[in-house]
Amino acid sequence: MRHRWAILAGAWLPALAAHADSYYYTGPNTVNVAGSACRGVKSSLEASLYHNGEGTVVRSGTQRLLCPIPRRSTSIYSGVRENGTRASQASATEKHVNISAIDVKGSDGSSADTFTCYIFGANLANQTISWGASKTLCSQSTAGCASNGASWKGGNTMRLAAPSGLSGIETVNFGVICDLGPLSTLAWLEATISPN
Repeated sequence: MRHRWAILAGAWLPALAAHADSYYYTGPNTVNVAGSACRGVKSSLEASLYHNGEGTVVRSGTQRLLCPIPRRSTSIYSGVRENGTRASQASATEKHVNISAIDVKGSDGSSADTFTCYIFGANLANQTISWGASKTLCSQSTAGCASNGASWKGGNTMRLAAPSGLSGIETVNFGVICDLGPLSTLAWLEATISPN
């Protein structure tokens, strides 16, 4: 039986290789990140966190989570488009990125703390860090609120705007930092990215 599978796989490989040109759009690209990929800013804080299929849950205390966005998922490919043309790509543009927005979904389980997040990113040329404005998870808007009373508890989504310092630069290090109270969960992040 194994021999038949080997012959079958051997017959398919050349056919797959013949279709190496893939169809891609030139953006915007969407990068989805599970909340369970977020980590405490210090390894010693991991004991206060629980990572599961629902995201990262804060067990105790107020915790700061670091959620990096995987860089390899943000490149604009230069393969064949659906209309048969090829995307032109200038030298080193795979490091250029425009972050349109990052959506964060979570639930605030603490009546004493807020669920607050902001975008960060580093300029590849000089490692200057840019920080976005913070937003707080709230019931009033899926875009998030500039501030919210700590007594609110519940789940929602908030949209974070990228800092102007991240526009038109080369970057490979960017993501979201969130401060959460106990029993709060960071479920997922979705970054919308377009080429420069």
